[in-house]
Amino acid sequence: MKTAYQDKLPMAKLVTILSTLVLFCFNNVESQLDKNNKTLLESILNGATEGVVKTVNFMNTDYSEMNMDGVFGMRLCQGILYGTMEDCSRPDFSCPSELVDKLKDLYNQLNISCNKALPYIQAEKENYYNIYLPAIEAPCMLNYIPETFPPASVDNINTNIVYEGQKGNYCYSSIMGTSKVGERAPPKCTIPEECWKMATVKGTVGYYTTHQLLYLIYGEHNECHEELEELIRRDNFTSMRDMERYLCQQIHLDATYRERNSEMQVEAEDLFLEQVLLCSVLGFQNFFTEKWMRMVISWQTARGCFTNPPHLLQMEYALDKDNFKILALEKQLLEEGDRMDPVTKYDIKSHMSDLLTQYDLLTLMLQSLVHSFNLSRGVPMSRSLLNEKVVNGDCLAHKTGLGAGALAAFIRHIVGLLYSSN
Repeated sequence: MKTAYQDKLPMAKLVTILSTLVLFCFNNVESQLDKNNKTLLESILNGATEGVVKTVNFMNTDYSEMNMDGVFGMRLCQGILYGTMEDCSRPDFSCPSELVDKLKDLYNQLNISCNKALPYIQAEKENYYNIYLPAIEAPCMLNYIPETFPPASVDNINTNIVYEGQKGNYCYSSIMGTSKVGERAPPKCTIPEECWKMATVKGTVGYYTTHQLLYLIYGEHNECHEELEELIRRDNFTSMRDMERYLCQQIHLDATYRERNSEMQVEAEDLFLEQVLLCSVLGFQNFFTEKWMRMVISWQTARGCFTNPPHLLQMEYALDKDNFKILALEKQLLEEGDRMDPVTKYDIKSHMSDLLTQYDLLTLMLQSLVHSFNLSRGVPMSRSLLNEKVVNGDCLAHKTGLGAGALAAFIRHIVGLLYSSN
């Protein structure tokens, strides 16, 4: 069992390695995709497109089980598909008509299933729904500017900074115009100073940094560009794009560390997907390496969803199995206990005790894994940042939405490489 000191090792390790990563990781960064390698590009494009097809089919049947976070990922996916179709309509693009038709069909199917999901989300968590409705009621269209940013130095990581979920909800609702102060509802694009500090504080890592970028994305989606630009210039950033670039440089360093240290095979898949999606939807091409794209494509299940890594699923299945056995034995004792001979009764109680010990141990192990990973990305033990929901057995709503958006971003990037004359 891990000690309190051991639980803090992931953050300490992250601080140490990230602090030195910039000195060498960019000397051997995997190169961007070769525009002339059409066989490779078509292979990844086919994989990403098939992935979106599977996700759309999943949404068509399981929309009623999706949560707000999952649908927001689907709305980002929609926006990216729409942007790809707009690219293909430009005179410097020569996209095949069958590709454009497929993108249009996927966009329309997603629109139908996302719209169908809304009343179920409202019924499940109406307050949460009311806060985030502007983010999920329509496709999320963002300004896509293809660029590759240069190497950057990593900030000194502040291990005392943790993301506060309640404050995040308040800040997001303020900029979207859905917050309430008593009976008064402040107007859209309200940016309280405490929220701006949360969005611009340096030294963050993991999920905190992606939520800083998400704040800017919500602002752009809700047409708060002027208000954000004014604050950005006040605080010595040259532009909103400059601030987005800075955040994505830090995010890329973080993602590179995690991938190189095999954390993608453990608990970091959902964080990695969020890092890739939120930066690639803005056009930052550093996230489009063959290795990363194939890795994301491989994570999708045959049903079209994204789920937990296999070893976590095995632990969850074992917990369910033990729980079922314990309940069955409790029922047997309740119904037959008075008629049982003492030896049989003792054996059943002894078996139940063993199962309960095993159940408690597995629970602690699972909590320790999640806690350890949460500390490594700036999440307090008492709160999980992900508003995750299990769908259809072992599919994860939030993670599936992120995966869908990332796959769509791969499509847009590769379409630009294959079919643009520039």
